[in-house]
Amino acid sequence: MAGLLLAFGLTAAVATAVGVAAWSLGATGGYTADRVAAIQTAAYQRGLAAGLQRGREHGKAAGQRKGFSSGEQKGYQRGHIAGYSAGYTAAQGDRKTGKKAAGN
Repeated sequence: MAGLLLAFGLTAAVATAVGVAAWSLGATGGYTADRVAAIQTAAYQRGLAAGLQRGREHGKAAGQRKGFSSGEQKGYQRGHIAGYSAGYTAAQGDRKTGKKAAGN
């Protein structure tokens, strides 16, 4: 007898939960096609804005790294050329005057 009462009690509890859920959906009207479209559009706009922001941050960082590397390389090349030219010019001047270069 107790098992039968327990079964009826559980059945009544489940039926009540299903009934309350169905009533609440009916009372709120649920989601309409317009509401779903608005939610999807808002989600798309948030995702697009977040993606653009992350893309800009990544692009800026990558550009700075590449620019620094390029500038460092060009600076090295210019310094190397300037140093070579200065040394060559000094050696030519010493050769014309007959002086020995320092350290020789």
